Amino acid sequence: MTRRLDLRYLLLLFSSLAFCAAAALGIAMQEDGTLQMTGPSADGGGTPPAALTVYYLDVGQADAALLVSDGEAMLIDAGNNDDQGYVLTFLAQHGVDSLSCAVGTHAHEDHIGALDEVLLTVPTERLLLSPAPGDTKSYENVLSAAERAGVTVTRPGPGDTFSFGACDVTVLAPIGEWGVDYTDLNDSSLVMLVNCGETNFLFTGDMERTMELTVLDSFDLQHVDVLKVGHHGSDYSTCYPFLRALMPTYAVISVGAGNPYGHPGEELLSRLRDAGAVVLRTDQLGTVTVTSDGTYVTVV
Repeated sequence: MTRRLDLRYLLLLFSSLAFCAAAALGIAMQEDGTLQMTGPSADGGGTPPAALTVYYLDVGQADAALLVSDGEAMLIDAGNNDDQGYVLTFLAQHGVDSLSCAVGTHAHEDHIGALDEVLLTVPTERLLLSPAPGDTKSYENVLSAAERAGVTVTRPGPGDTFSFGACDVTVLAPIGEWGVDYTDLNDSSLVMLVNCGETNFLFTGDMERTMELTVLDSFDLQHVDVLKVGHHGSDYSTCYPFLRALMPTYAVISVGAGNPYGHPGEELLSRLRDAGAVVLRTDQLGTVTVTSDGTYVTVV
């Protein structure tokens, strides 16, 4: 009898300790016996404010991301030409009446198509463009719009840094001389690492394997919390060595439903599964919103 009571006591003690540990870690036991992560307060009280909010816009088979931090806004790409109404409405609905920075990662229309209308409509301090020249009509329209709006155009190089709100931004690519070291416009994409406290977001444009390996040789890349997957999830992007260095927690794929390119590719999805990344696709989820308080990232 004494031994049975001791066993019950030990089980009760273990359960109490486990409950206290779970509560300290912000884990709640649900009625069905499963565990669920909880925030500081279920009703939002005590929840730390977001130091950075990133919206990966649902622009179909195109790219556009809005970053908001400490009262500043930055737009990385702006979708296709036909997305101008959607992008401008999205900015207005989220209280963005000016941009501290706009970025055109490279000259393809599905990344900079609506950027000219953004520059003509929303006061913008500066425009960052890839050092690789573009010969597309969309690219010419962006340059013309920047001139008309009086927006300063800069072409940063690898290793350049700048501040944005509560974040630090480092340019990683393109590396090398256009036409000599690379000739594919996808590999001319501006690639930027956005650091917010202890969290990191990587934006890759349409960068493919060749430039990914060059970046790996040039920078000591480590874990990122959120990776914007290159080239809409093409099998030719986000190669294994690149993924092994980054080991992203989340992988966001900006892609259109039923697109003719077969994006995202099955090989790419397999690599992301092997890396343990949680895949977030705009064709399935619509606009994807991720916040950072400087310590943790949260998918809203």
